[in-house]
Amino acid sequence: VIPTVRGVGRIDADDPSPFTNVWATSDTNVYMTVAGILMQAPTNGAVYTIGTVNDVKWISAGSEDPLGQGRIYYASDGANFTNLIATVGNNQAFPGGNTYNWPVSPLTEPSANARLRVESGGFTHETPTFTVRGIRINQPVAGAALTIGGNAPIAWKQAGLSPDAAVNLQLSTDGGLTWDPTPLNAVPWPANAEVFGWSPVTPSADPTTNAMIRMTVVSSSIANDIGYEARSRVFTLKGMKIKAPTSADTWVLKSTNVIQWLSAGAGSPVDIYYAANGVSFDTTRPIAANRANVN
Repeated sequence: VIPTVRGVGRIDADDPSPFTNVWATSDTNVYMTVAGILMQAPTNGAVYTIGTVNDVKWISAGSEDPLGQGRIYYASDGANFTNLIATVGNNQAFPGGNTYNWPVSPLTEPSANARLRVESGGFTHETPTFTVRGIRINQPVAGAALTIGGNAPIAWKQAGLSPDAAVNLQLSTDGGLTWDPTPLNAVPWPANAEVFGWSPVTPSADPTTNAMIRMTVVSSSIANDIGYEARSRVFTLKGMKIKAPTSADTWVLKSTNVIQWLSAGAGSPVDIYYAANGVSFDTTRPIAANRANVN
């Protein structure tokens, strides 16, 4: 039944002749309200891709919300709903049509069993299941600290891609402005694996509090998959890296030279040691002790 503020009832006689075509309607001068909400989009089996804008549509009448507002909820598993849009206009004037342009956030969990629900004034209705297509990187989480040279999983959730889709994973140490052209994976990695063992965490990487991972679909039997990308939240690559001196430098005895390094998540202060043979550092005689370390 479609909610409406212009409802009219009709009764027909079902007996045989001569009572055929005998009917009556309710008073058309005073319409009745059929209160409720009816979801119209997304429809069963629809595909909404992360990063695109899609219509959420419903019809509403008689909800009696004092502010004329509604709320939209999302369930990636089709059952456990969480708030998606806290406040949305809910038109109830005939014919009661409503449309919300939903920009599907990269933080939305992909699912082949997704549902939306609209609530207003005690009334609610849910969509049939549809697909939220794409990839969401779940690990590393925002603000995580991964030790350079250590081991860490990169984990994600994906839906709506071809079963044979494969991805490359790349690292950025500047918040996504530039990306290391060499993927972390030696060969394209199955998107449906949903985890990649980053081992070791790139030893040559610069320590940073502004690291990101990017996943890009590089092969798929569905042409539209290729080029799709997802990015992690910003995290920390923990460690220190000496930038000067380099292997090309020659420092003269009794001269003054600058030692430079990068640091992230390593704490402060630091001590600096010297090894004449390149191996054995004299930790009893630092060349600089308790130096401030900017992370």
